[in-house]
Amino acid sequence: MEQYANAAQTTLAFPASDTDTILSVADMTSFVDASGTPLTGPFHILVADLSTPDVIANPEIMLVNSVDGTTFEVARAREYFAGTQTAVAHSAGETVSIVLTRESFDNHLPPNAAYTDQANFFSVPQTFVSDVECQGTFKGDGSGITNIDPVNIAGTIPFYKLPTNVVFTDSHNTFTVGRQFIQGDDNRTPLTVQSAPGFGYIQEWRDPNGTTVATIGYDGRLVALGGVGVSSTAGISSGTLTVNGAGGNRVATNTDTNTVLVVQGNSPGQSANLQEWQNAVGAGSTVAWVTPTGVIATKGVFSGSLAAPPTAPVDANIPASAISFYVDEGTNNLKVRVRYSSGVYKTATVPLV
Repeated sequence: MEQYANAAQTTLAFPASDTDTILSVADMTSFVDASGTPLTGPFHILVADLSTPDVIANPEIMLVNSVDGTTFEVARAREYFAGTQTAVAHSAGETVSIVLTRESFDNHLPPNAAYTDQANFFSVPQTFVSDVECQGTFKGDGSGITNIDPVNIAGTIPFYKLPTNVVFTDSHNTFTVGRQFIQGDDNRTPLTVQSAPGFGYIQEWRDPNGTTVATIGYDGRLVALGGVGVSSTAGISSGTLTVNGAGGNRVATNTDTNTVLVVQGNSPGQSANLQEWQNAVGAGSTVAWVTPTGVIATKGVFSGSLAAPPTAPVDANIPASAISFYVDEGTNNLKVRVRYSSGVYKTATVPLV
């Protein structure tokens, strides 16, 4: 720590050039501390010509590092004095006075004191009760900076500075952990996938080995590879589902109490058939069908049991070019109600014995 003495003053015993670092003084009588012990350094001195009243000529502030009798080992031009910090030659007899300088005060501050005009290192967290303005740059990995509201970040953070798991809207992204959920609301579609111009897939699904197992083409056609033990393809185009299985297709349920397949019309006003069977893919002809009211009709030969209810059918429920059986149990007659292609209805009676 820097030393000081009240009214400590002497003179140069010998001249000193502007490069000398050893000075000889006339005496050290006044250079003592509060207990009267001679100073040994460090302390600051002002060497100047004070021979003219009220004039400080040829000034230079020096730092005395050590004392040996009346000899000082000094550091030259230690600080500015009146705007000048230059080592100069001094004549014998110039005044040597102990002074307090800016560096003196700095030397008396604790080692953990901070300064506004130099770099400071804080080894413990700091809390600022008001805004902090940085006109330079923050350095470090930023691991200690938390709870920053992104709204208050001005400018753009370079993408290469962001974590590797950040998703970008203009580049490919791969999700490697868990399921991903996209949730919309009543007024918005949760996910819209739009393709670029061309004939590539709009979307595709892959198994863990990276093999494509299903795709949606640019024309909206769904193709699914897989099935129950066999390869098959399924396509949806213009509201029509097409399933082509190499080994046949099967609809199954995993619970005995579940209906295996439900075919439901659009509304109570459904007019088209609920289901049709055709004899060929594409341009095939309908060979059997189920009407909206549940009537099963066929153009082929029926083999098996045929239901014959005890009441006559509703004519409107019989499609054109179709027949419906019922039994008049009171008269023991089998009734056949026929609807011609023109819409005309006829009834045949077959006696039962």
